[in-house]
This record gives sequence, C-alpha cells and structure tokens, in this order.
Amino acid sequence: MDYSVIGANIKRRRKDFGLTQGVLAKEIGLSTVFISQIENGVRKPSLETLVKIAGVLNVSVDLLLTPTENNESQALIKEVVSILQKRRLEQIELFFDVVKQINNYLVAQDIDS
Repeated sequence: MDYSVIGANIKRRRKDFGLTQGVLAKEIGLSTVFISQIENGVRKPSLETLVKIAGVLNVSVDLLLTPTENNESQALIKEVVSILQKRRLEQIELFFDVVKQINNYLVAQDIDS
C-alpha cells in the first residue's frame, strides 16, 4: 500500500474543503503534526483514523486509498449525482441531453485528432 498516495489524497481533499490541518486534526482528535505526517506519507494511519478522516472530508475510505486520477473522477461523478438528486425529472432529462451533445462533440473531436 502506498501511504504517500493516501496522504496526497487526504491533503487534496482537505484543501478542496478549505480545511487546515489543524481543523482536520481537531475534528478527529489527533495532533496537527500527526495529520502532517500522514499527508506526507511519513506515518501510517490506522483504519479507524482513515474512517474518521473520510467522514470529515465526506468521502469513502476507498477514495482515499486509490490513485489520484481515479479518485478525482469518482469524486466528480459523486458530485454530479448529488446535484442531480436535487432536481426534478424534466431538469435531469435536460441535463442528460446537454451531456449527450457534449459527448457527441468530444467523440467527433477524438476522431479528427
């Protein structure tokens, strides 16, 4: 297991939320130094600590464990789903039509490349 990946994922998500290491540390009952060490891959967080961090950062533990690109993709997909869950069916259908048009455009661009 690559603890530097875990630390980088935690750091990125923490910053996305606008949290400092100190705020995250306080939320889960650890020291700021310990959070810094986790983010830098120096210390290995326990499963319990990862669960607490994931809870504060509103992500699943698996997103903290996976490499960056997949993590970012999954986080964006979850955000889109969260947005759509608050919309009426007609609005979701409109959104889907727009996404299909953008996808068609991107596919056409890929062919021309």
